[in-house]
Amino acid sequence: NVPDWAKGKIIYHIFVDRFNRTKDKEEIRGRKLHKDISEDPVIGPDETGKWNNDYYGGDLKGIIDKLDYIESLGVTILYLSPVVYSQSTHRYDRSTHRDEERELP
Repeated sequence: NVPDWAKGKIIYHIFVDRFNRTKDKEEIRGRKLHKDISEDPVIGPDETGKWNNDYYGGDLKGIIDKLDYIESLGVTILYLSPVVYSQSTHRYDRSTHRDEERELP
């Protein structure tokens, strides 16, 4: 059953890393930062044999900057991928439960 608070609403899921980057990001050692959001992700292992080693650098400010656009789509509920520290871009595999991520790398 759909909860009352969600009935008739439009939900928009944002994969934070891929949505919008607002500033230049520094490379994280051992990972590949895509220079442009339109670049294809690395599928399979990278040139060193590592999997899931690339990221785009989308951040919370990037979401805030696009709220007018999101609202223009009729969106009434935002669902964000996790915004906690993690090695993966999707961040569902949180690496610590002690510190909240102050800034997405």
